[in-house]
Order: sequence, then structure tokens, then C-alpha cells
Amino acid sequence: VLAVAIALAGGIANGVVSAVDDYSENEDFGSAAGHFLIGVGTGSLGTGVGLATLATTKNIVASVTVAKLASGAATGAIQETTNQLLKNEQLDSQSILTATVASAILGVSLPSNTVGRLPNLLSPRNFKQLGPNSKRLIKAGAIEQSLSSALQHVLDEIIEELNIGTNPAK
Repeated sequence: VLAVAIALAGGIANGVVSAVDDYSENEDFGSAAGHFLIGVGTGSLGTGVGLATLATTKNIVASVTVAKLASGAATGAIQETTNQLLKNEQLDSQSILTATVASAILGVSLPSNTVGRLPNLLSPRNFKQLGPNSKRLIKAGAIEQSLSSALQHVLDEIIEELNIGTNPAK
């Protein structure tokens, strides 16, 4: 199912960003591997929720931009909340809001690179049956997720440096 492949691509991209971020702070491969696994799980869940939100809102609202904005926001909010829960951290609303905004911005900003008819996200198929648009959507899921995770990290660092708000997890 294409939706699962897109969610996994987003999850793996998020896992890589999480592992690199953790390793840059702790220089511990074991900790980075744990963060990679958590990142894959939360990124896959966030991407999956984003896809479901996009599919739902696209049929409700007339604007594709609004649907992409809602999809990105849902992705960021679910991913960051789940990430904090899995790490047994106190929920940090500032970080969740940052993730929501970063994902919403990227959801609207990144162009769709599909050509022609869009593939059915839920029809069963194996990887050999993926057409060009399916492959483009998988790549887009990975790129959007990695850029969103990186943007969230940068925004969190700026907010922390400027001492804006509170961040109980740090």
C-alpha cells in the first residue's frame, strides 16, 4: 500500500534527523540508535496522520492550500507529542507548537511534483508496481519530513537561545 511506503519514508527520514541531532549532543551511538528508532516510529505515525488529514480535508474544503496546511500541522503536532511521550518527557507545548508550525509551513511551501493522475494511496501493490508518481510521493514524504524535523530543531534552538517562553524538558 502506497500510504504505508510514504509513511515509512517519512519515518526513516525523521529517524535519521533525530539520530544525528542526538549524536551531536551526546556522542553516543547507542543513544543515537534509540533516537533513530523513536524517530522512525513517530515520523511514520506523523506522516500517516498527515496523509489521512490531507485525504479528509481535501474532500471537505475547496482549497488545496488549506488541506496541505492542515495536513502539515497534524503531522507536526502528532509527531512531536508522540516523540515526547515515547521519550517519557514532560509535554512541552512550545516544542509541540513549533513542530506544528514548521510542518504546516513546509506542507504548504513544498510544491507537488506529481504529473497527471495521482495514484490510489490505498490500493494493494508491491514495490515493483510503483509508478513514477508513487515514487515521487515517497520521495516527497521523506524530503518533507527531514526538512520539517530540521526546521523544528533550528526554531527550537533559536527560541531557547532567545529565552522565549519556557521549555521544561531542557
